[in-house]
Amino acid sequence: VSVPLDQESSLSLKEALRHLTARQRQSVVICDLNGYTATEAARMIGCAASTVRVLRFLARRRLREALGSANVTAEERLPALEKGK
Repeated sequence: VSVPLDQESSLSLKEALRHLTARQRQSVVICDLNGYTATEAARMIGCAASTVRVLRFLARRRLREALGSANVTAEERLPALEKGK
């Protein structure tokens, strides 16, 4: 599932993604922006599905902090975040 973003939101999200570790970013991009499950992402990254879920949990927390309360929350920008894929 690809999430369409306007140009301003896209820039904010790109900036927020820079606050993540490489593996956190991979997990979010693979699962939340491209719609793969944690199991599928784990095969791509080369780790356990539980690791992908933890990475995404940590990434969500950092994204919330990076996007701040003045902006739209990460869950509103990335609807798949809370679906537990």
